[in-house]
Amino acid sequence: MWQFGATLDTLRGDDGGIDQEAVSSLVGEIVKDRPGLQAQPVGDLGIGRGASAAGMTRAPEVGLSALLKPEGR
Repeated sequence: MWQFGATLDTLRGDDGGIDQEAVSSLVGEIVKDRPGLQAQPVGDLGIGRGASAAGMTRAPEVGLSALLKPEGR
């Protein structure tokens, strides 16, 4: 924020504390001008789970072990 012209004085409210609205407004302006600075979503991205993570359904493939097992086991 300091690189974009913010100072403590511009972020302080009338009581001398940090004004959340001023901070949110400044962050909004910065992200609007530089969208690459916006935080990326955090959470389950499904990495390593293949098509199921993307909501795509796929019939399970029959593996060699299933072919070698007698039925009923």
